[in-house]
Amino acid sequence: MINRQIIVIGGGMVGALTALLLAKQGFVIHLIEKAPDIPDLDSPFDLRVSAFSAQSKLLLEQAGVWDKLPQTRLRAYHGLQTWERGSHKLSFDSKELDLQALGYIAENRLVQAVLWQSLKDLDNVVLHEKRTLLSIKQDLEKVTVTLDNQQVIDAELLIGCDGANSVTRRLLDIGVTAWQYRQHCMLINIKTDKQQHKVNTSNQINDDRGITWQEFRETGPCAFLPLAGDNASLVWYHSPEKIKQLLSLNNTQLKKQTIVRVS
Repeated sequence: MINRQIIVIGGGMVGALTALLLAKQGFVIHLIEKAPDIPDLDSPFDLRVSAFSAQSKLLLEQAGVWDKLPQTRLRAYHGLQTWERGSHKLSFDSKELDLQALGYIAENRLVQAVLWQSLKDLDNVVLHEKRTLLSIKQDLEKVTVTLDNQQVIDAELLIGCDGANSVTRRLLDIGVTAWQYRQHCMLINIKTDKQQHKVNTSNQINDDRGITWQEFRETGPCAFLPLAGDNASLVWYHSPEKIKQLLSLNNTQLKKQTIVRVS
């Protein structure tokens, strides 16, 4: 496997984790990212967060980065509730399923920062930061990419992880089917009335009963994602016109629109 090379396009969470897992298997990795955005671990809470299932947590453990995530920025959730307005709630509980937790919520940029730091520590990873693709050529033996600085890279495999507006897909003329949703989404960081505790990432079940929920309304879903401490993320879908109006409000006006009580 020595010197077998793989090109990964895109250094977001998916691309960075893919590159790190392959690098740990001994491959030489070329990671190409046009706009690296690596935050300081003490930066304010990011608007973009993700819920990591037990399987996703396992992948981060295999990559050796789960324990590097600061516990003060992780939030376990042990309950999940979802319902349609006017209907009964569908509830899941980690104790009933004999699980340590249903999942964990963490900021995307925080996970990405830890992944990138781990990549920088490896000798068999070459980071091409602030670089974009000019061309991709492939034959039966190899794939060749040319970057915007005219650097040419040969590899046995290319993996495209460069998101919705993928340059990889465009250069390879890969088609896509898309449609426009009738809702837009607004992400809001909020403070809860009740202080939440630190997550316990050990094998013992935490007494902290964090709950995440999602309500399906006529105007679109609304979801509550608990974060560390007394922080939380509110995911609010509505018509494009309503979201535009909400975005024009100041914090005081917006607070009157978004008061959420969680039992």
